Amino acid sequence: MALCITRLGRQQIETAWQKGKEMAMQRAAVVLVSVTVPVAAADPVDLFERGLRLREQVMLWANPGSRYVLVGLGRAAELTDGEPSLERWQQWLSAGLREGPVEPGLGPVLFGGFSFDQEKQPTALWQDFPRVSFVLPEFQFVLRDGDDQGWLTVNRFISPQDADETGLQWWEKASDWLESARTGQRGEQVSPEASPATGDWLTRLKQNGVDVWEDDPETWMHAVRQGAQEIRDGHLKKIVLARRLFLRVSRDWPTADVLRALRRQQGNNCYLFAIRRGAGCFLGATPERLVEVAQQEVRVAALAGSMARGRTPEEDERLGERLLADRKNRAEHAVVREMIREALAPYCEMLHIPEEPVLMKLRDIQHLYTPVRGRLKPGRQLLQLVQALHPTPAVGGYPREAAMARVRALEQMDRGWYAGAIGWMDSDGNGEFAVALRSALFQGREAVLFAGCGIMGDSDPQTEWEETRVKMTPMLSAIGSVIG
Repeated sequence: MALCITRLGRQQIETAWQKGKEMAMQRAAVVLVSVTVPVAAADPVDLFERGLRLREQVMLWANPGSRYVLVGLGRAAELTDGEPSLERWQQWLSAGLREGPVEPGLGPVLFGGFSFDQEKQPTALWQDFPRVSFVLPEFQFVLRDGDDQGWLTVNRFISPQDADETGLQWWEKASDWLESARTGQRGEQVSPEASPATGDWLTRLKQNGVDVWEDDPETWMHAVRQGAQEIRDGHLKKIVLARRLFLRVSRDWPTADVLRALRRQQGNNCYLFAIRRGAGCFLGATPERLVEVAQQEVRVAALAGSMARGRTPEEDERLGERLLADRKNRAEHAVVREMIREALAPYCEMLHIPEEPVLMKLRDIQHLYTPVRGRLKPGRQLLQLVQALHPTPAVGGYPREAAMARVRALEQMDRGWYAGAIGWMDSDGNGEFAVALRSALFQGREAVLFAGCGIMGDSDPQTEWEETRVKMTPMLSAIGSVIG
């Protein structure tokens, strides 16, 4: 199936370019031109892989079941201020030219997010990832559930000095990107392979020549004991401590193949994300929605409390019942649920929060889950909700400021964008953000995996260490299926 832009699409792009040039000349100012045209469906990971070869910056986002998939290539503009400027975004849109369907998730879309800790200076590990970054891609490809085609949006700022250029360059670059990616079947269903325990994956990787090392267990478990003591002393209600696992291979990581494996193994239940900046590629499959806004309706996931899946249906049911009844996990979950209630109340005119959690069963792990729904008050915006919620007690602790201060002191590492907020928003305020968990940062031949767990007053350090091992299983499984 040809993926090239149709003759009509090419004409739309060239016409929009001409209109944009005229607007820029009349106003003597730079004008954002954004044009969206239908194209044949393509495999998003193939587009991402091709983007890795074409440009330094490429990104991918897919929500569970690939109901909405976005692949962005290049950078028409970027917001990297200490706080993303909604005013600047609105100024671009109000003074610009938009051609194509006016529907949620189409047209110009900002993609990006926040690091976990806005007060922490990035270390060398995360030097290519600013604390805040929202990118307007030069080219963006979107697949939506229910459409029998894809959508290509081309974004470009045109200045009066661009008067001699034509729209030909636009559609040639876009066509090259689309044509060079392999055509794939959307929603491909592949039976997942067997899922060994985390330790088994590490053994397999070592047998295949992968160097493996991790943060010192005793140092980390001492931090857990300290955090639990501070909770018992009444200084905190909860703290989340994370750690790292390091992998090194003999050649550069095949990040697109790892992303394919994550999609096959986790894509039905998790958000997939991948961001390539400079020498680093941060990607993962996270089960945790931070917040979604669709035509003023708000959805948030309270997700805290974890346990492994069973190897048989009977064992899985027993583990699920144990999780639902476990006092430590229920207390941890209640803290997250109440913080969400407090954070959303100033921004929502209605909130529905069930009192009892249910189980969210993923491929390798299960969680306590409470779905939260609401409706935005007039004048409120998606990014305000993101900033109010992030970081949630599920990744930082509670109370927020006190817990974050202790995380900085006890972890002694740079999480970067791990446990940060990643997502997108369109020109009409629709969008969705997830918490960047179950993730890894790939740089050349090295990869760093991250996992954390919620510490309560009765937490056992060895048990918490094992929980982080379980949480690394999805990424290790994907890597193992590629390297093994």
